[in-house]
Amino acid sequence: MAQRIRLIGRIAVFLAVGFLAPQMTNAAGQGFSLHAKPVMERGSQGAWSASFIDPGAMTIHDGKFHMMFDALPKWPHPLAIGYASSEDGINWVKESDGPVLTAEDTGLDVKSIMANSMLVTDEGQWVLYFTLVDPEKHFVGKIARATAPSPLGPWTTDPEPVLEPGPEGAWDGKYVGNASVVQSDEGYRMYYTGTGKYEVGAFTEEHDNIGMATSPDGITWTKHDGPVFQISDVENAWDSWSLTETSVQKTNDGWAMVYRGTSFNTTGQLGLAMSDDGITWRRAGDGPIIATPDIHKKIYFVTYLRDGDQDFIYFEAGSTAGTDIYLATRQHIF
Repeated sequence: MAQRIRLIGRIAVFLAVGFLAPQMTNAAGQGFSLHAKPVMERGSQGAWSASFIDPGAMTIHDGKFHMMFDALPKWPHPLAIGYASSEDGINWVKESDGPVLTAEDTGLDVKSIMANSMLVTDEGQWVLYFTLVDPEKHFVGKIARATAPSPLGPWTTDPEPVLEPGPEGAWDGKYVGNASVVQSDEGYRMYYTGTGKYEVGAFTEEHDNIGMATSPDGITWTKHDGPVFQISDVENAWDSWSLTETSVQKTNDGWAMVYRGTSFNTTGQLGLAMSDDGITWRRAGDGPIIATPDIHKKIYFVTYLRDGDQDFIYFEAGSTAGTDIYLATRQHIF
């Protein structure tokens, strides 16, 4: 009976999204629908989240959606992390009047932080992975970890980052960030953005690609040799310049990745990639699944969740004046 009620609930959510959201312009043909309005808006004037907000880290636990969102009152200003929850993934409640974790709270030598990935252990401990933002390279730097008894905290940060850049000259030798951590049968996998030297034809340039690291406990990590997903080698492709972040989910058929890519001449757009083993990835189509013309706004940070037979893609969109959080969904065949 409980499964039947949950199934009916999913159908209701899908129908609600379907009637409210037009089908997106979709060169990849992946069947996502875009919700008509933001599912979470920036705060009111004067609030700590008044200017920019992104979906940060998310998880589904005990049948409820949880979001550790990133926000700031104005630019430039240090980012901080707040907490929101939802019963259906569409209607959200901000559970904290202010941030639940700030850069100062971490005790680390950092001016700004960004939530990336969140999970709950079997013992009920909440684990958050976040980027220590390097002021010279927006939104990447090093990756840190914190734990808490609940999303509202108090959060205790590990004394050292859990992932740092590689050696000088490596593909991730300058910065790492935007961690997406997935628990699997073998332990933990982390997918992350790495910035460093990358060979393009006869030239060596600085680009962002996506790497992977593994861990038995979520604390000590071993990097995979080289990036697992790289910028397109097709000239002028929409994701041929940088892969600025990633969000990965384990599926019944393998692994799925939503990522943000850019070309030399275009701003970020969102793509989909698939993998049988989580190491060798293939693009799902030739184009993005969410492009700038679909939303008529610039697209920034993204977080991807999979709840049974439904995909949820949350992403930040807006302008230099401010951003909100939008949602695209895709229902699978029962």
